[in-house]
Amino acid sequence: MSRKKFIYLVNLFLILTINLISGYYNFGSNQNSKNSYINVNYYPECKKNFTYTNRQKNKCDISDLYRYLEDSDRPESNRFISGLNNMYFNFMNRSEFIKPIRNILDSYKVYNKHEFIYQFGIERYYFDFDDYNYRSIIRREVNGLPDSEVFIDLNNYNKNGEFYIEDFEISHSLKIMAYKINLDTGFWKIKFKYMNGKDLKDELSINSKTDHAFVLNDAGFIYSNYPTKLASNGEKEVNFSSQILFYHKFGTSQSVDKQIFLSF
Repeated sequence: MSRKKFIYLVNLFLILTINLISGYYNFGSNQNSKNSYINVNYYPECKKNFTYTNRQKNKCDISDLYRYLEDSDRPESNRFISGLNNMYFNFMNRSEFIKPIRNILDSYKVYNKHEFIYQFGIERYYFDFDDYNYRSIIRREVNGLPDSEVFIDLNNYNKNGEFYIEDFEISHSLKIMAYKINLDTGFWKIKFKYMNGKDLKDELSINSKTDHAFVLNDAGFIYSNYPTKLASNGEKEVNFSSQILFYHKFGTSQSVDKQIFLSF
């Protein structure tokens, strides 16, 4: 037997052996996955459209035969997309892997949701959601500790039309938090709380989008509001033609807040 013929037979034997072994170990999976293929013989019909051209920089027109499929209002586009979707779902529903994939994706739905974390000193604060999926909770955690605590929960108060917490701010001394509450009237309310957990009695009614800040070593708070006047029916009416910057001194009523700037 010649050397070339011997090498040929050895290679043939190795190829047959590898095929037999792989077929033996993969027989079960091949049987299970034989339906997990897309039959390209039944691909959705997609006709060429020669009427659309794309003008290049060199002023050469190049046909874009299938650009019309990007127009979702065309019936032929919808038929093609529906055909692709049917192919996909038929393929996935036959696949042996679809159930574990669905289980994995469904498991991603179960997680604790909260928003960005704000760091103040060694403490971190973030919004959280209640059972009704409203952002009505602010949580606090201390660096190095595994658990967080509920610092503010609107559901623990008499809400009186309070919808959710829109924003919060902590003073430079890290002693007081101001948190803005969105009301069902479309306006806002600002409340205050000491970082030791005690609520302040101060409460500001807000009728405008406003920035705000603690001033004078936490003695007061500045914010803006639109002026109001009494309407003919006796109710307060907001004048949106100008905006006023106010100073609020903690421990006093909002009705005595000082006007420090008027915009026209």
